[in-house]
Amino acid sequence: MPSSPSSSLRSAPLRNQPAGPGCHRGLPFLDVLLERKACVNLLERLQSLSPEIGPSVRERALKLAGEWKGKIPNKGDTSLEIIAFLQLIASYNLVSVFDHGEVLDLFSNVSRRKQAFGLVRNLGLVNNLSEVVQKLSSKGRQLDAVKLVYAYNVTDKFPPVPLLQAYVKHSKKMAQEIEKKGKNSKQAQNEAASKEMGALQSVLKAIEDYKLENSIRVKVLRRD
Repeated sequence: MPSSPSSSLRSAPLRNQPAGPGCHRGLPFLDVLLERKACVNLLERLQSLSPEIGPSVRERALKLAGEWKGKIPNKGDTSLEIIAFLQLIASYNLVSVFDHGEVLDLFSNVSRRKQAFGLVRNLGLVNNLSEVVQKLSSKGRQLDAVKLVYAYNVTDKFPPVPLLQAYVKHSKKMAQEIEKKGKNSKQAQNEAASKEMGALQSVLKAIEDYKLENSIRVKVLRRD
């Protein structure tokens, strides 16, 4: 028999989470990681069941979500914490309670994770894809935006080629900033070249995957 919303909320391992990863009730990091993944899976299953959620359970979920959001670290790999929070507010119909801009910001931080496509749907962002694409582009995550527009079959509204061109331009700018910050040292030059090469390889793979060879000119991939 499927778990009720209240029992799912009680069993969800989100309660009393620490501010940072790897220190949950003294558990080893791997155990914490597995526990958080299990929590996300539980919340996804809850939403798929679409149970009726009573006011008292929703109120408890809202309190938990507020506490959880406040404990998301500002540094380090916080992907699982963010995904768990976003799935929590989606599963308990709390998305509208939180600031739309903050929700978009948090989503953009996990747009590279495999759960991203599902979160767009679960958070009700499908009708606001223009905002999502714009937010991802503003953070230099145009590749994630390209994957998104293909996943939701909206390439007519959001052409992928300009997004890829913008990503190439952004990667070059980031490489130049690395060189400048490192005072153009050999190490900085190598790091910049490595990052830019990685970005270009990702673009080439996207061109191949989405069969865009006839739509994009090779010269956009060349360094100015």
